[in-house]
Amino acid sequence: MTNEMAANKIVVKSDDTDVLILLLYYYWNDRQLNSCKIFMGKGHSITSTNKKRFIPVHLLAEVLGKSICGGLPAFHALTGCDTTNAFFKIGKKSAWQLFHRKNIDLQDFGKIIENSINIGRKLIVHLYRKEKCENLDEIRLMLTKEDTKKSAKELPPTEDSFKLHAQSHNGMREEMDPQDYGWMKNKDMLIPKFSTKPPIPDEIRKLISLFCTEKNCNTTKCVCKTEGMFCSLECKCSMSCTNSPNLEEEEEEEDISKPLE
Repeated sequence: MTNEMAANKIVVKSDDTDVLILLLYYYWNDRQLNSCKIFMGKGHSITSTNKKRFIPVHLLAEVLGKSICGGLPAFHALTGCDTTNAFFKIGKKSAWQLFHRKNIDLQDFGKIIENSINIGRKLIVHLYRKEKCENLDEIRLMLTKEDTKKSAKELPPTEDSFKLHAQSHNGMREEMDPQDYGWMKNKDMLIPKFSTKPPIPDEIRKLISLFCTEKNCNTTKCVCKTEGMFCSLECKCSMSCTNSPNLEEEEEEEDISKPLE
């Protein structure tokens, strides 16, 4: 093999899906990579479960095309990766089939914040097969009406939390002020803003009767605590428990009033 031929070949050793996604993306967005044959070395043994092999990334990128590869980072982030949760019972395979079949364009996700929210929402709407819904809160309400036994984890994120999540990722870009896009300053640190809205709106709680029937809310029998909700006045405990929002506010006030040691 000549030096020129060797220089045109790149082998990246990794078992990480994120690395494959980035290689496919940059194959079309980096001139030097686009002129190379790229292989991803995967596996550590000769066993069938983790067999050593080389994935020809350049051939895979050519088959998928520039448009699909350009939207892969957004697709991977929205459907679940190292820093984001996947949607309940919506795996990568089914999400990929829909993304590919519907030809959903995610290339501009992350470039303009308002567009990113709309683009990401479009994918989620298709994943839940609720194309007539205009936002994620409508999907949550419709799914709950269809099946009143659905738990919170089976629903998509609220519209408010999804916007905060999309903004926080975009707000870390150099040309933007993070405090305008989902971040707030705490002394010399930036911390993400959290949604102030409840994960399950009151109208849905009443629809599915999500109120605890136990006075003792320190156990797993408290359905509110299990679903990540505060107890309400309609619960049997009447909010006189450790899972009350009032109690949390009192604890925060106490922490603030304590002198620094």
